[in-house]
Amino acid sequence: LEGVIDEEKDITHSALMDLTEKAILEPTKAGVRLKPENVDICYPPIFQSGGKFDLKPSAASNDELLTYDPASIIICAVGARYNSYCSNVARTYLIDATSLQIKAYEVLLKAHDAAINALRSGRKINTVYQAALSVVEKNAPEFVDKLTKSAGTGIGLEFRESGLNINAKNDKVLRPNMA
Repeated sequence: LEGVIDEEKDITHSALMDLTEKAILEPTKAGVRLKPENVDICYPPIFQSGGKFDLKPSAASNDELLTYDPASIIICAVGARYNSYCSNVARTYLIDATSLQIKAYEVLLKAHDAAINALRSGRKINTVYQAALSVVEKNAPEFVDKLTKSAGTGIGLEFRESGLNINAKNDKVLRPNMA
């Protein structure tokens, strides 16, 4: 992705998806020492840009060109499986961000930190969501209505552990060694 932007190449979201999927399924080509037979994808990699974002887990890459003009935002999400266990990582890239984009990023980073700090054995999952929400309400109330209703989920053998959604309604109690 960095090379595409630096060299100002034209590439579609779906082409980036295909390249990323190949890198996951053939880890030795990416310089990673994992046995390919132990690696799989959880879902096709997602690349989005151009101001059109779908933050639902069912989102997909489309055939539109990657947009990386000033003030552009690029969202990438990748889910992989190793020895049947799932992992997921998503990144947001801000290209020559505006002051509003920087503020949103900084507030969401604080909310993320608050959620992580709230992940303690014996607490209910909804307190984790509330910790993140409180940061946004205090520091940028104008963004509250833009938040998704979930701040993530547990992960393990299932890509999204259904009983571990981090939202305002989940009163399941966190236990040691949950992921």
